[in-house]
Amino acid sequence: ANSAKLTYVTTWSSIVQSVNALGYSPENIGGENYLDKILNFDVSQCDASMCIAILKTLQGKDYAPVSYTAEAVVQKLLQEQAEDGGFESWGSSNVDVTGDALAALAAYRHMAGVEDAINKAVNYLSQLQKEDGSFGQNAAYPTSNADSTGRALLGLASVGIDPLTDERFIKDNNNIIMALLNFQNEEGAFEYSGSSSSYATVDAMQGLSAYVRFLEGQEGLYDL
Repeated sequence: ANSAKLTYVTTWSSIVQSVNALGYSPENIGGENYLDKILNFDVSQCDASMCIAILKTLQGKDYAPVSYTAEAVVQKLLQEQAEDGGFESWGSSNVDVTGDALAALAAYRHMAGVEDAINKAVNYLSQLQKEDGSFGQNAAYPTSNADSTGRALLGLASVGIDPLTDERFIKDNNNIIMALLNFQNEEGAFEYSGSSSSYATVDAMQGLSAYVRFLEGQEGLYDL
């Protein structure tokens, strides 16, 4: 399979989720059936981000895959977990991907190995959290940012962890919510490297939305 084409599954997933959220069918978008492409994807080719994208799509409307099983995708994702508990991107553990992985795995805790993987990932995030409550991407890119902080919050809320009460995520009396809100500017946007960023704002809002849904006892963020 063409490696460039494989990365499209993350884009297909985003399109399907967006169209579903708007109340439309994802089976004919500009003449393309992106849902069918996802449900028939060759999951043996997946890296962590691809597995996460597929699982998010399946959860959205309880879709049934055609050429694979949800368990096969879950097990492939678990293979992408590093020794330190983080999930990998480009060969190293990554807070952003780990947060997304937790959100994707939350609905599959009954499957073999998932609960242990979740616990390891949560411990990884606790170790990477900074004293002000924020997160950087990883050890190689440690600068605190709204994207990584928001996606860590997304993952924690998705697996039922309240970072305002869990001592593992309270550092020097600071927490992830306080840290994330500190990235918001007067425009209402969340910043990356000192400037308003649409990507940072989306990641921050997804994290905060997941936390609100957790507090209100609602389903996960991707359950449409």
